[in-house]
Amino acid sequence: GIKHVRDVLHYDTPGPIPAVLTRNRELNKKDLLFLAEYTDYLKQHLSPEWKVSSLANYKARMWDESWGEKIEMWSSYVNPLLLTADGFSMDAWKEFVCENPAVCGKYVSKDFKQLTIFLGPPKEMNQFEAIRELRRVMQRNYPPENGTWFQNARYYALDYLDTDFVPYHEEGWPEI
Repeated sequence: GIKHVRDVLHYDTPGPIPAVLTRNRELNKKDLLFLAEYTDYLKQHLSPEWKVSSLANYKARMWDESWGEKIEMWSSYVNPLLLTADGFSMDAWKEFVCENPAVCGKYVSKDFKQLTIFLGPPKEMNQFEAIRELRRVMQRNYPPENGTWFQNARYYALDYLDTDFVPYHEEGWPEI
């Protein structure tokens, strides 16, 4: 069990941190586009060693028959090019997502009101450092650039003492 995995296989990386995007209604196309944008934002602003996984970068196997023969394609479940295409249907997308039990219920709730982004901190980073960096990125609270020593000291002291985890939020965004 757990002792074998930890002691014999030396696997001690903590599980990913879920960032759940919640709506009080069923998801729509705009919510999926937001997921793609927010996933990209997290990938750009977290350290490069972080693992960011959501429907925006989880690949699905598809078949394209538009050229007269069946061609295998790999595309993410939330592809902005496909979402903005004329023939996109939310109902067809929901059916496609529900075909994969590894996705439905994990990356998107079965009632299609929540989306989840899984954030895996780097292996060498302890939990406090990981939570501090994730909080900093999600709150959009970055260190001052070219600040004085006082501004830098103040920023890091307040960042260290901050225990309130309230992500940055704009009007119309889902609750995070």
